[in-house]
Amino acid sequence: MIFRNGVVNDRSQFYRDLAIPFYGYNLVPNAKASQGVIESFWLQAHCWVASSAVDCIKAFSRNGLSHDLRRSTSPC
Repeated sequence: MIFRNGVVNDRSQFYRDLAIPFYGYNLVPNAKASQGVIESFWLQAHCWVASSAVDCIKAFSRNGLSHDLRRSTSPC
């Protein structure tokens, strides 16, 4: 619900804030977030249709994908 509210209420700020956890800057102590990466993410996010972004968030939040992730053999 927080994600959907973010897209609906203040889409621009939501995408700026989302870039930090999306790229994992919040997982490394004292990580220096690249302003260029954040701005690139923000710009790309604004190319998405807002209603499609909300629909995508709904789909990911309603479907458990962890089983599929455990079966992945990708080293990433």
